[in-house]
Amino acid sequence: MKEVILDTETTGLEVREGHRIVEIGCIELDNYVITSKKFHCYLNPERKVSEQALKVHGYSDEFLSSQKKFKDIVDEFLNFIKKNKKKKQLYLIFLCILKIKLIKKEI
Repeated sequence: MKEVILDTETTGLEVREGHRIVEIGCIELDNYVITSKKFHCYLNPERKVSEQALKVHGYSDEFLSSQKKFKDIVDEFLNFIKKNKKKKQLYLIFLCILKIKLIKKEI
C-alpha cells in the first residue's frame, strides 16, 4: 500500500487573518518504507511571518521573499499527491484541519 505523508509550515495559525503556507514537504511510503519519491519546497507567502511561527520554523521574511509563490508550484504539488490516486492514501500531520484550510485557500 502506498501512502503520502504531508506536512507544512505556515506564517501563523489563523486562515482568517490571512496566514499562508511557507513550506510543503511530502514523502511517499510503500508498505511503510520511504520511497525515493519526495516533494519539497519553500514558498514566498507575500506577507510577514508571525513571531510565533518564526520561533517554530526559523524561516525569515528575507529568506522566504526569494522563494517561489504557491501559484508557481501548485500543479507540481497536486500532481505529486494525485499521482496513482487509487493506490495512495494521503495523510496530513499536525494541525491537519488548519493545513487543509490553508491548502484550499491557496488552490
